[in-house]
Formats: sequence, structure tokens, C-alpha cells
Amino acid sequence: MLSCSVAPPAAVSGGSDRSFAGAVSQLWPTAGEGAGHAPCPCPLCESVSACDVRLRAAEAACCCAMRPRVAVVRWRALLAAAAVMTLRCAADVCEEPAEGEVVCSVADLDSGSVNASRPAAVRRVELRCSDRAHLHDATELALLRHLPALESLALRDCQFSELRRSTLRHVAGLRELSVRTFQSEWLSDELKLAADCFEDMQELEALDISGNNMWSLQPGLLQKLPLLKVLNVSGNHLQQMSALRETGVGSGLQVLDLSNNGLTEVGTSDFREFVNLKELWLSSNSLSVLQDGWLTGLSRLERLDISQNQLATLPALMLNETKALKAVMVQGNNITVLPPGLLADLPQLQTINMSGNSLSAQWIRKDTFAGLLRLIVLDLSGNVLDSLSPDVFEDLSSLQVLDLSNNQLETMPAGLFTSLSNLHTLTLSGNSLSRLEPGFLAGLHVLSRLSLDNNRLTSVDDDVFANITSIQNLRMQKNELTSIPSSLRRLTNLQELNVAENNISDDTHGVLQALPHLGLLNLAGNKLRNVSVEFLANLTDVSMLDLSRNEIENVDSGAFDKATNLMAVRLDANKLRNINGLFAKLPSLLWLNVSDNQIEFFDYALIPGELRWLDIHKNQVREIGNFYNIESVIRLETLDISHNQVSLIGSSSVPDSIKYFIIASNQLTTVEPGTFENKRQLIRADLSSNQLSELAQDAVTLPRDDDEGSVTVNTASDHAEGSAKHAELLLAGNPFVCNCHMDWLLAKNATSNKRYPKVLDGDRVMCRLLHSPNHLTPLQNTKPSDFLCDYERHCFALCHCCNYVACDCEMKCPSGCTCYHDPTWNTNIVDCSRKEQVVISREIPMDATAVFADGNNIRSLDSHTFIGRKRIKVLHVNGSNVEEIQNRSLNGLSALQVLRLESNQLTTFRGFEFDGLQSLRELYLHSNRLRVIHQSTFSRLAALEVLTLHDNQLASFPVWQLVNPYLVHISLADNQWSCSCVPAARLAAFLAERGDKVIDADTVRCSEGDRPDLCGDGDPPPPVVQHDGSGGVLPAAIVSAAVLAVAALVAVLVFRFRARLCRGKVPPAAPPSVAGSRGFAGGHYSVAVVTPEVEKLYDAFVTYSAQDTRFVNEVLAPELEQATPALRLCLLRRDAPNTSYLGDAVHHCVQASRKTLLVISRNFLDNEWCRFDFKASHLDALRTSRGTVVLLYGVDRSAVEGELKTLLKGAAWVSFGDLEPWRKVRDLIPSRQAFLPFSYGKQTPLRSSHRLRANDLPMALPDGDSPSPTCSTGMSDGESDASGRLRLDPSRLPTGRDSMQQSDHPYDVIDEYGAASGVRADSELYCHAVEPGTQMQRPLGLERLGHVGPGERFGPQGHLGPPPYPSQPPCHSVEPLHRHYPSDPSHPQHHGPQAQFPSRAGAVHQHYPSDPSHHQNRSLSHSLWV
Repeated sequence: MLSCSVAPPAAVSGGSDRSFAGAVSQLWPTAGEGAGHAPCPCPLCESVSACDVRLRAAEAACCCAMRPRVAVVRWRALLAAAAVMTLRCAADVCEEPAEGEVVCSVADLDSGSVNASRPAAVRRVELRCSDRAHLHDATELALLRHLPALESLALRDCQFSELRRSTLRHVAGLRELSVRTFQSEWLSDELKLAADCFEDMQELEALDISGNNMWSLQPGLLQKLPLLKVLNVSGNHLQQMSALRETGVGSGLQVLDLSNNGLTEVGTSDFREFVNLKELWLSSNSLSVLQDGWLTGLSRLERLDISQNQLATLPALMLNETKALKAVMVQGNNITVLPPGLLADLPQLQTINMSGNSLSAQWIRKDTFAGLLRLIVLDLSGNVLDSLSPDVFEDLSSLQVLDLSNNQLETMPAGLFTSLSNLHTLTLSGNSLSRLEPGFLAGLHVLSRLSLDNNRLTSVDDDVFANITSIQNLRMQKNELTSIPSSLRRLTNLQELNVAENNISDDTHGVLQALPHLGLLNLAGNKLRNVSVEFLANLTDVSMLDLSRNEIENVDSGAFDKATNLMAVRLDANKLRNINGLFAKLPSLLWLNVSDNQIEFFDYALIPGELRWLDIHKNQVREIGNFYNIESVIRLETLDISHNQVSLIGSSSVPDSIKYFIIASNQLTTVEPGTFENKRQLIRADLSSNQLSELAQDAVTLPRDDDEGSVTVNTASDHAEGSAKHAELLLAGNPFVCNCHMDWLLAKNATSNKRYPKVLDGDRVMCRLLHSPNHLTPLQNTKPSDFLCDYERHCFALCHCCNYVACDCEMKCPSGCTCYHDPTWNTNIVDCSRKEQVVISREIPMDATAVFADGNNIRSLDSHTFIGRKRIKVLHVNGSNVEEIQNRSLNGLSALQVLRLESNQLTTFRGFEFDGLQSLRELYLHSNRLRVIHQSTFSRLAALEVLTLHDNQLASFPVWQLVNPYLVHISLADNQWSCSCVPAARLAAFLAERGDKVIDADTVRCSEGDRPDLCGDGDPPPPVVQHDGSGGVLPAAIVSAAVLAVAALVAVLVFRFRARLCRGKVPPAAPPSVAGSRGFAGGHYSVAVVTPEVEKLYDAFVTYSAQDTRFVNEVLAPELEQATPALRLCLLRRDAPNTSYLGDAVHHCVQASRKTLLVISRNFLDNEWCRFDFKASHLDALRTSRGTVVLLYGVDRSAVEGELKTLLKGAAWVSFGDLEPWRKVRDLIPSRQAFLPFSYGKQTPLRSSHRLRANDLPMALPDGDSPSPTCSTGMSDGESDASGRLRLDPSRLPTGRDSMQQSDHPYDVIDEYGAASGVRADSELYCHAVEPGTQMQRPLGLERLGHVGPGERFGPQGHLGPPPYPSQPPCHSVEPLHRHYPSDPSHPQHHGPQAQFPSRAGAVHQHYPSDPSHHQNRSLSHSLWV
């Protein structure tokens, strides 16, 4: 069991428990010694050793892990670190630090067990609950029944709903009980103690119930404890002493700790019953006034602590009856007045602490401490003393420690300390002393420690230290000394001298030569320029020397040779250029820092062989020298040579004993093979921020262990844990070219083979890949096939025809191209991009897997170009001016999966172009000049999934006849689709039936060039140009005027009688949901032009762990919702609907959002993902989500495993620790801007319509309010799939080379349109547009946009109801192609002047002003806003 110097467990309550620890020393045997810092066990570190989960935070906090000699570590910090990391051990862990004592870490008290080698001999047990969330309701501590001799029990971090009598019935014979839940730090609930919980514990002597967030105590709680002597209720919220008196605590109480509560006052009779009280702790409360006589009856009181309160003065008679008092602590108040005689007649007083108050010299006089003959410690620091009378300490002959620091003293009168013959520590730091009077230390014959730092001393008189030879430690740093005072020559026993942060330039008086016993010398932060041989000539005992932060340019050779006991030297931050001959003869030197100098040459021969730690960073070293090849002789363990100019390292550059090798921020370009092959102790090598473009695998290979076949590296923490770990390597910040020789970096980083170091910063390593050298790719985003090497010619070992023409197994790169391969030759890329080629080379290797020929001038793809290339999977010929694909030109590409032919000059496909491409999955033909495509062109592409035809000149290609079974991604927009009735109807029907596969269905429009004015009436359109009877043509001006007049007349007539024109009849068999379907009635037919369907309400649905709510609400949401452009987020725990089943809420949110943002943290993986309801609802929702983005918060991607990893295989990943993570998230979730509906212009959108439900209507908000929709207002299950749209995961599309941009989608909603002349009420048209980016201050969607006409009204609940006059069928938004709007104000459909808004497609939106009669209809329900 390791031990370390830590604060005792009593320090949990802020230091006030020291008395309790002293009185109950049997609970913690070594916690009450001295000043409160004693060796104590570190049970947490020991318990971690048996767990599968390591607590790195606890290791750092616990001195037992890496630093066994670290100074004070507060117990509370240690427990907090453990709790934050939620230690979950596979089994209960128990340790026996001493005979009869057991310390156990259990998950909970209900299922835990206490394992001891000798249960019958166990007298003390400490139980720590690792699962702090577990609430113990009916616990009976049955795990302690087999310990008959148990006397002391301590419960830590165990949460109780109530501590009952039954809980303690198995431990009724205890003498000491401590229950600390620390609920005030983690929970808002308080620990409740039943009134009879201690009734069976008649032998209890010490009770600790501190740190339990208690506001009150049950009356009679302690009345059945007749032997109770020690009571600790600190760290709670008790505000009145009456709460303690009512518990019935007996008069035998000796120690009472009420510190860290909320006490505001104490009465004169509050402690009168405790006549046997010896220690009273009232620190860290809110006491502002104390009354005379409040300590009446406490004649046995020995220690009183009222520190850290708000007291301004003390009652004059407060201590009259406490004659046995030994310690008074009133520090940390605001006391300005000290009543005369307050401390009089206290013959036993040994310690007074009045520091941190506002006492002036007026109250510190001779009579203040008169008669205190036994006083040992007096602390007056942190007051406002500016002077002291010479006789103030006259009666303190026993005083040993005096602290006058941090006052305003300017002079010290002679003879002030004459009577302090036993004083050994005097602290005068932080005053305003500018000079010391001769003889002011007279009488201090045993003074060993003197602190004069942080004053204004410029010199010291030679007689100041006369007859004072006992001083061993002198601190004079941060003064204004220009030289080492000559008066120090008298201090022949001086062992430690600190004169740092002065203006000393030299030891002009030779003072140091007169101090033969000096062991520590600190001259840092001065103005020394030279260190001569005489400087340290007689300092043979010096072991630590600090000369840092000076201006030293030269150190004489041999200046340190006589200081043979030197163990640590600091010369950093000077101006040294050479260290030759300075340290090689120092056999005891272990620690050397010469960093931040100007050293240009370094060799291992310059340092002693026993040196363990060397810091030479921030110099100008170009080479790590090892002229004598002593890397196996020296014992150096840590070398920091970062920020130098080293360009090459090899095996001789790194000592064999090295553990930490830091060579970051150099100019390293080469690491020779075998550099680390003999470094068996290596723990970490830092090669980051260098110029490494390549790092061979054998350069970082570690030695093989002869016994196990792999290297094992043990760190200091590993010894404590009893395990071994990988050596670690840091490589970030290097310009790596990840070729085929670097593939080990990816493979070895994922393996457990300890012959290769683990790349610790792999998430920050960036690579330049050969096929994209201008872009940096994170190492974690690469795959083995990305690690390529170029080649000109390659012949496999089994190939015997390489010296002959037309050798199939020869790999020869075509002229003018660049070829790459991976280590296994499974990837073979031929890159001929932008090489100004006019034909595709016929010398492409037979084993090529990808060919890039884009950006050339290839007019024709010749026949049989790719014969025999059966392994090509990717072919890019885009942007190469291709006009023709000859017959059988692609023959032989049986494995081709991706073919890019976009941005060429192709005009016609005759049906044979793609024969034989049975494996083709993606075909890109957009941005060509295609006019004609034979119907059989794509029929034999059985595996086709992606087909892009947008931005061509197609007018009548029967896209509805495509029979490819796997086709899920089609683009058709920006063509010249015919508006003729038959093809337009067929195309509209195709979009209605399979529109989910057409990614740009919302922007597919027909061209009006061949559209008849009236489909089906048989009447030709009126002439636009007329001729006279003689056949002569009218003058041009007259003809133009006539044409304009006729056109205007026709427009007026059509607009005036548009209601009659839109009364077409639909046959019963025609599905009403198919826009553009033909209905024959009397020879008439009509094609409906409808607006696109509604887009999703939210940009992203955010799901996360409940424990990460604060991060999401205060960090994530503001970053994305307040950005420009802002994203609309649906947060699971803020906006989700309140449903009985979580799956319904998640489903609604996913369907109402375009993408899903999943915040994965350790909380998410350990809690939410382990819950069945949460996991089941998300599994189904994430599978149907149209795109998932993962934000890693505090975890690596490797932490995502199992089913979740499979589910997120195609997701986009962003780490919170990345550079600009929010920008990356916004790029993955772009904000979509909606536009107004009802385009009516040159092109007509071809989409089917569906009936709008009542809850699809927008909400009318009062002025000044902005819509804050919740997920419950999103589309229902039926609505969510109304469009039937199925997106292809963008990750499956090729990237890089002219990849296609995905189109935007508007936010519009339409209703089906009934074209019959007699329109029923249920077939009337109700149309509106939702503009998510616009705040609806008034019912714009219902009034301004024409949704509520003069003949329409609101229903009882604010729903849009049928008009009172059903004979007038409304036709506001769904119009036949020939329909116009009337300009007659008397027309029923007229609403005033029409405002036109240009749409995204160049059309014009018809915008109507609101009707004043409808302004009062503003009470639409929030649930109607979609």
C-alpha cells in the first residue's frame, strides 16, 4: 500500500474538521498530527488498480499514481475527481492498509461485499460507493454482518433516501460512525435522519454526519447516545443552535464541530449545557456579532475556532471563564478593534492566530499579550500594522513562531525581539522594509529561519547579523539588492539562501566563499553576466543551484568542478553559446536545464553519465552529437531538445535508457531506420511539428521482448496499476505525404502489437495523398487504399514477358500520365487529367482500377479502347469535349461502377453506348447537349443507382419507361421538356409516382414553346399578325400596334373568363392526386400547374444525453441558431412533443427535420444508449433519417462500437475538439431559404398535389412574437411521406471531380384540384404557403397570399372552413396553363392590385393584399403552425 502526504480526510469540510480528526484519531490513525499534513493511505489509487476502467483524472489528483511525493492534495478534490469519472469496477475491491482495517469500493451497499483475510479481527471499515447515483432505500448493511469485532465504520458517497433504525441494526455495537454523502456538491436533496435511527447504538462515542446537505435535525435524534463525546455536523445548512439543542445531545460532549454551516448568531445559553466541551469549531459561518457570556460554563474549553466569519470586534469578557484555553483562532474576519485585556489571565494559551484582519498598531501593545508565558505560535500576518513598540513581545519568552508578514512595517526598532530567546522562525515578508537597523535581531540566538522577501531592501548593514550564527534558511528574494550583502559572511551555518529577483550583478564581496555549508543557492532573475571559477570555489556542499533568468554569456570551464555534490542546475533563459567542459565532471548531477539560450553544439560527451533529466529546448542546436557512441552507457531518461534546428536523428541520437524523448518543433526531415530499436524503456517520443514528409516503418520499430515476442513498456503509473502499455508517439504537425510506404501508420495505429508505438495524436495527423496532393486529409479519414506510390513501369515476379511487346502482366504508365498503386497492387490508378490529350491512351495497364481522363480535349471515345481492362471500376472523362461515343468503345469494362461523362458535348445516344456495363452503378450525363436518347440506352444497366440528366436539351425522353430496379437517384431539371398534353401528363404522372427518386423534382418544368393555348377544345389560337385582302402587308408600325392590341384583348378576355376555363371535368377513374392527368369530358381536358410540396419544418433534429442538456442549450444551440444563416433546430428535450412513448416523439422530430444531429458523448454511450426505450426509438428513426451528422463531444470515434457504429456507417462525423467545429456542422446542415409559391411564368413545375389538412395551416401570431414551433407541430406520419421523396446519401456520390451539386427544395403546400364544373364542398381548393424563414406577425398565409378569399371563412377552432357559397369554386393557386387573373374589381376573385415577387425559377408569385375583414382572425392554435 503506497502512502503520500495529503490533507487528512477531515479537510473535506474546509479545514474545520481538524479537531474531529484529532479526537477521533482511531478512525484515521495518522490524520491528526502536527499542522494537519501527515502520511495517510491513498485507497482510491489502490482500488483503481483492480478495475478495468482507469481513472486518469484520479491518478493526476492522487499523489500515489505518478508523483508519490507531491505535497498536499485535498481529500475533497480526490473524491470529486473519482466521482466525475464515475468509476465502475467489475467487482467490489477491498484493501487492507493496516491490520484490522479494511477499505472497500463497492457499487452499492445492497449488493456489495466486504472481503477480508481475517473477518473476525476487522475493527475498522471504510465503504465507498462508486455508483453515486444509486439510492439506498431499504439498506440494512447486511454486508457487515460477518464482522463481529467491528468498532468503526465510515460510509462515503452513498446516497440514502433516509437513514433509518433498520439501516444500522447490524452495526449497533459501533463506537465510531461517519456518514458523508457530499450531497451538497452533487444533489439538491438532503440526507434525512429518522428520529430513532441511532436508538440502538448505545455505545457510540463519535458521530460524523458532515457534508450531507442537512437543513435541520430531528428532535430527540441524539438523546439515546449517552456515551457520545465527538459530534461533527459541519458542511451542512444549520442556521440556528436550537436545532442542535433539540436533538437531546448529552452533556458529556467533548468535541463539537459546527463549521461550514449557516449560523448567523449564537446566544448566551446555546453552549451552557456542554460543560465538558474541550473543542468548539465555528469557522466559516456567518457570525457578525458575539455577545458577552456566550462561552459561560465552558471552563474546560481548550480550542476555540471562530475564524472565517464576519466579526468586526470581540466581546471584552468573552474568554473570562475559559482559563484552560490553549488555542484561539480568529483569522479571516474583519476585526479592527481588540479590547484590552481580552487575552489576559489565560495561562495555558499556546496558539493565537489573528491573521487576515484589519488590526492596526494601536491595538497591538505590550498589554495585549501580557502574561502569556506559554505562548508558542503568534500569527499577526495580513493586518495593517505600520509600526511596533519595542516592548510589545516582552512577556513572550516561550514564543517559537512569529509571523508579521503582509503588513505595512517600514522599520524594525532595535531590541524588538530581545526577550524572544526561543524564537526559531521569524517571517517579515511582504512589508515595506527599506533598511534593517543594526541589532534588530539581538537576542534571537536560536533563530533558524528568517524571511525578508518582498520588501524594499537595497542593502543590509554589516552588523545586522552580528552574533546570529544559527540562521540556516534565509529568504531575501524580490528586494532591490545590487549585490549579495557582505553581512551574510557571518552566517556560517547558512544552508539555504534565496536572493532571486534582485539586481545582483556579481558577488563582489566573495560572500559565497564564506558559506561552506550552503546547500541551496537561488540567484534567479538577477543581472549576472559571468560565472567565474572563484564564484563557487568553496561551495562543496551545494546540491541545488538556480542561475536562471540572468544575462549570463559565459561560464568559465571548470566553474562547477568543485561542487561535486550538485544534483540540480538551472541555467535556462540566459545567453550561453557553449556548455563544453561545464558539467561532465559532476558525478551527482541528475537534473540540468540549459533551455532558452543560444547553444549551437551539443554532444552526449558534454554531460555526466548519471544525468537523468536534460532540458535543452529553445536553442540553436543543429545536430545531436554522439562522437564516442555512448548511447548505451549514459543513463539519460528524459531529453527535451524541442525548438531547435535538428534535421536528422538515428539510433545514436537517442540514448538506450530514454523514457521521454521530445524533439518537437525542429526541422526534422529524416528518422533513420532502427532509431528506436534498442530503446526498451521508451514511454513517449514527441516528433510533432517537424518537416517529416515520410516516416518509414522500421524507423519507429521498438525492440522485441525475448520472452513474449513483444515489447512492454512500464510507466510509473503502470507499476502502481500492475499493467503494461504501449509506447506512445506524437506526430501531428508534419507535412506527411501518405504514400504506400506510410500505410503502416494506419494499420499499426489500430493494432495491439506493442512492437510499434501507438500514435497518440492520430486525430490531428494530416496527410497529403498522392491522388490529391493539394489537399490535407486527416489520417483518421483515410483508408489503406489511399496510401499510394507512383510508378512508371512495374513487372511482377511471376511475369516472364516484360521484355516483349504487348505483355499483359507488365504495368507501364501511359505517356504523359501519372500512375499510382497501393502496397498490394489492389489499387492501380491512372491519372491523365488535364494533360491536353486528344485520345485516351491504349497503353492503360490491364490491372488498372481507376482512370481519370477529365479536363482534356477528347472528341470521340474510340472503339475497343478499353478491351481487356476488366478491373477498372472508376472512369472519369468529364469536361473533355466528348461529342461521340463509338460503338463498343466501352466494351470490356465489365467491373465499371462509376462513369462520369458530364460537361461534354454529347447530343445523341443511339442505344448501344453502354452495352456490357452490367456493374455500372453511377452514370453522370448532366451538362451536355443531349437531345435524343434511345429508349434502350439504359435498359441493360441492371445495377444502375444514379443517373443524372439535368442541364441538357431533352424534350421527350420517356423517363417513365426506365426499368432499372435499383435506380434511386435521378436528376431531370433544366431541360426543355415538352408541355404538350400527352408527354406533360406522362411526365407529371411519373413525378407523382416516383418523385421520391428525382432529386430535383421541384424544379422540373416544361417549356412553353410547343404548348397549345387550349388543350382539347380544338380551337386554334387567334392570329397575331394579320394581312389585308390584296395580300399586301401593312406597315411595320401598324402591324406591331395591331399585334399588341390583339394580344392585350386576348389576355383580358382570358383573364376575365378564367373561372369558366378552369372548369374541366375529371373522369372518375383518374386519380385526383396526379397533377397533369388528362380528364375527357366533352372533348375538353386540362393540365394543372401546381406548386411544390412543403419542405421540412426544421433544418436538424438534435438528440443527445440528458446529462449533456446544459452543453446543448448553452453552447450548441446558440452557436447554430444565432449564426448567419441561422439553423432551425428541434432539440429532443426542448421541442419534442409530450407523448407517452418516446419513439413517437423521436419519429415526429425526425420526420419534421431535414437532417438528424446526434451528439455522442460518454454520457450518451454509458447511459442513454443502454436504455431500451431510447435505443429502440432511435434505431428506427436513424434508419429513416435523410441524413445524419454525428458530433463527438468528449469521446473519440473509436468509442462508438457495435450496433451504433453500424447504424452510423454513412454518417458525417465532426469532433468538438476539431478546429472550427461549428462551421463544419453548418456546412453539413446548410440552411434552406424558402420562396413564395404560385410560380406562373415561362416554365411550369410538374408535381402532383395532395390535400392539405387542417393542421397544415399557418399560425397567426400577435405582433412582436416570433414562431417557436415544437416537434409536435411537425408533419404527422401520414404527411411525412406525402412527397414520397427518397434521397441518396451524399456520401455515396463521387467527390472532387466536378461532382454534382444537390438542388434546393422550396417550402410549399398545395391541395388537390377538382376541375369539374360542379365543384362539391369537399373538393374546394385551400392553398397556402409556409415561409419558414419569415416571422408571421399577421395571418399573411391566409390573407395576403389569397388563402382566405371573400367567400371563405374560419371554422370554430380557427380552421379554414368551406365558404358559405359553394357555387363559387375558388381557384387561387392551382391554375390550368391557359388561366389568367381578372382585372375587373367587380369580379369575385379580385382582391385588389397584384404584387409580383420573382421566384427562384424565374417565375412570378401572385401576391395579394390582405382583406381588412379578416384582420380579426388571429387566434389560430399554435399546433396549426407547420
